[in-house]
Amino acid sequence: MNEATLIDLSIAVFGRALLADWFAARNLTGPFVFMAAGLLLANSSWGIGSVDIEGPTVHALASTIAVTIVFSVIAHGITARPLTTRYVKAVHNAQRRTADPSSANG
Repeated sequence: MNEATLIDLSIAVFGRALLADWFAARNLTGPFVFMAAGLLLANSSWGIGSVDIEGPTVHALASTIAVTIVFSVIAHGITARPLTTRYVKAVHNAQRRTADPSSANG
């Protein structure tokens, strides 16, 4: 990966951040936008960037992404279920209270 490709990738990330609301209104998710950017920018036939898959930059990016995903799964696996369970119980209790107003008064 050369400097021009890294600049292109940075511009794609910054552009996605700037246009996040516009993409969300059209139901275009981040992975879809970056896949399209990768196809347009790094295609060997017409792309303006070149990516050496065996290069050290690609390995560093892949390792960083893998570690981020692992830690994210660990963090959400530990905290998401108890919070979700409490949220579902709270919503269920709130629905019961609004459905039967006489039970709230005793």
